[in-house]
Amino acid sequence: MQFQGEVGITQPLIAEVAAGLRVHAPAAALAALFDGRPTIVVDSRLPETVALDGAGARLCHAHFLADGVMLRLGPAHDGDTGPIVLAHPPGAVIAIVAQTPLGARRLAAWWRDHGLEPPTVIVAESGLAALPELLAVALDDAAAATRRVCEQEQRIVALRMEVEQLRGSVAALLQAAAGRTPPEAEIRMDLAVDEAAVPLRLAAGAEARLFQPGMPTAGIARLSLHLAEAANAGLSVRLIGAETDRVLCAWRVPAADLQAGWLHLETPEPVSGRPQTLLISVQAEGEAGEVALSAAAERPGEPALAVATLPIGACLVQPLHMAWEDWYGEAAPRVPRLAPAQMLAAARLDGPGDLDAGSRERRTLTLPAAWETTRLLLGPLPDHCAALRCDLRLGSGIMEARLALGDGAAATEWRPLSPDETRPFSLPAGDAAPEVALELRGVGPAVLDVLAPVLFANAVTGGVAPEAAGAVEPPAPPIVQARPLRALEEAYPREQWPEAPPSGTEAVTGLDGKAHYAEVVLDARQDEPSGRLIDLRLTGLASRGERWREVKFKFGVSGTKVVLEFRRAPSWPRVFEAWPGTESDEYGDKFFLVLDEEVVHGLDRVAPGRDAALVAVLAGIMPRLVAEILTEEDAGAFAEAAGRLAERLGAEG
Repeated sequence: MQFQGEVGITQPLIAEVAAGLRVHAPAAALAALFDGRPTIVVDSRLPETVALDGAGARLCHAHFLADGVMLRLGPAHDGDTGPIVLAHPPGAVIAIVAQTPLGARRLAAWWRDHGLEPPTVIVAESGLAALPELLAVALDDAAAATRRVCEQEQRIVALRMEVEQLRGSVAALLQAAAGRTPPEAEIRMDLAVDEAAVPLRLAAGAEARLFQPGMPTAGIARLSLHLAEAANAGLSVRLIGAETDRVLCAWRVPAADLQAGWLHLETPEPVSGRPQTLLISVQAEGEAGEVALSAAAERPGEPALAVATLPIGACLVQPLHMAWEDWYGEAAPRVPRLAPAQMLAAARLDGPGDLDAGSRERRTLTLPAAWETTRLLLGPLPDHCAALRCDLRLGSGIMEARLALGDGAAATEWRPLSPDETRPFSLPAGDAAPEVALELRGVGPAVLDVLAPVLFANAVTGGVAPEAAGAVEPPAPPIVQARPLRALEEAYPREQWPEAPPSGTEAVTGLDGKAHYAEVVLDARQDEPSGRLIDLRLTGLASRGERWREVKFKFGVSGTKVVLEFRRAPSWPRVFEAWPGTESDEYGDKFFLVLDEEVVHGLDRVAPGRDAALVAVLAGIMPRLVAEILTEEDAGAFAEAAGRLAERLGAEG
């Protein structure tokens, strides 16, 4: 029977959940829950969740229990294995839909507690009312997914450029190792000096000037600039790819090396990657002074210059005046790079142990037999560092380690080290360049190799550093209030009373103030050991100024319980202005009004006014309905239950 057990009694909403929220799911549903498919999490008490079926994502019902939240993708089964506490939230959750924000907001914060962006919380009176806001959230998610795809495509392009550059570097290395002389550079552009023109003077402290020679960047091996006179300020020169705004090469030349005549600047290797439009940036550096560049004869207002190219991978050069920090700092963000050599070279021990001089790649720490804890303080982090990774290899001994920043406010977990196994330790970092420490604990003699740290930079072109990915706290879950259905629908259809009393067959809906109906039909009847149920349909119901064209409901008896059941489904006429139900099944939303002894469960959810009047009218006429549709022999318990219901709730008038 549908009203068997604690029918109509809903679980209380947990307004405040402990900080350590426990979220469970059936063990058999874990694979489906974490398969990455779009999911809408709905409060199990939300009415009309059937309206969200087919909305482009599957439904996951959240049951708020005393010991936490249970996530279910479908109804419970007798064969379900025990629930499992989830260690982290599932992905691809579009939104959480609930009638109140209290429990749903805490559930959404579960994602933020695990460092993920929380899903949007949609507060709606029903699943149907949540559809407009859910559509907006889904469109926003689709747009964000499209942007992420574009970003990934750009990263793939950047990765391919890095691969091409690596291939060129390997070829150049083989050339140098074999002692082969590189081919002669080809002059691709030569802008002669105009001796009569006024030089282009760059004042120290002024903004950089940008020129476009009109050639691609592929294969550039040397840039030559002509100085009209000796300079008394430094000169910064950069080669930039116009399409990506990426610095391809950079030099800083001190004033002492800026003499009149041609200045030749070599690249570390011929510029590789996708050909771009070349931009040349020049800027005078220092507190005072200037740099005078000779003007080009063919292009007034531009400097005289020459550009030479070589095939990709033709040579490998350690050029003079190369600004390596600019070149790497302007490279694609979030690409892993080795940390500065000073970071490992400047490491010092704070505790027992012996640290060798080591090399660029590693340093070895030897610990005595009598030790318990020690700290290895590494050199400072460079600017614009989003995260770092430090690899440890235990040669012998028993040891645990963790990576920490500053005073230990941010640190990894303590992890055991296994002999002859390299164990990585990763941690987000900020721009404040905090102190980095490796904290160790163990017993007995031990030997540990500390490998050169790897950094993940967040620098972008122009020197603007985006926020570090791991250092930014995810935002609070956004909460969207859906408009109620009454604001979206037309006015509720009401019957208009005629100016004159009806006559003939319509006299049953008279205006005498008592409840009347045109017809009652018995649609179905069920008799089971657990209870008895009749399915009734009324037409033309009227009482005390209110009128209902058609009313369908179920009247049942189960032990001492008397039940009125209403449903909201396509085959059921709408009777309530404000739907009071909180339960649903595969047939739609349902609402139970249960009289148990002298207590009426569910009555507090019925809206005052027209809805409350309907309940009172039905309760009042139930004895008449039972007597009309059932024989005296069949009535039995139905007649007694109808009398109890009428006495407790009825309003016959």
